[in-house]
Amino acid sequence: NANNQADEFTLLLAEHVLQSSVLANDDKKIASDMASSSENGGRKKAKKRTIWRAIFPPKEQMQFVYPVLKKAMWLLPLYYLVRWFHVLFTRPGRINKLKKIGQVSNEELSLMQRLRIGLGIENI
Repeated sequence: NANNQADEFTLLLAEHVLQSSVLANDDKKIASDMASSSENGGRKKAKKRTIWRAIFPPKEQMQFVYPVLKKAMWLLPLYYLVRWFHVLFTRPGRINKLKKIGQVSNEELSLMQRLRIGLGIENI
C-alpha cells in the first residue's frame, strides 16, 4: 500500500512539474504562488499575500526591472505607480491574473502545498 501511495505521489509530482514548468500553465503557477505564500495560514491569507506581492513586488524584483532603483531607492513609490500605469494600459492580462487568484480552490491549494513540500521547495 505504501508503494501505491509513493507511486501516486510521484505521478502527482511529475504532473506538477510538467504542467507548471514545461507547459507554463498559468493556473498551476498561480496556485503554486499561493502555496508558497501560505506558510502558516489558509487560503484567505495566501490569497491576500499573493495579491499584495503582485501589486507590490519585493524591492529586489523592482530593482531588477528598474535598475535606477539600485542607486535611488527613494524613488520606489514612484516606480510602483509607473509599474501600475504600465500594467493597466499595456498589459491587461495581468489584471486577469489577479482575478484568477481568487478562483483557486482549497483543494488545489492543498494539493499544491503537498507537491511543494514533496519537491522540497515549500519555502521558495
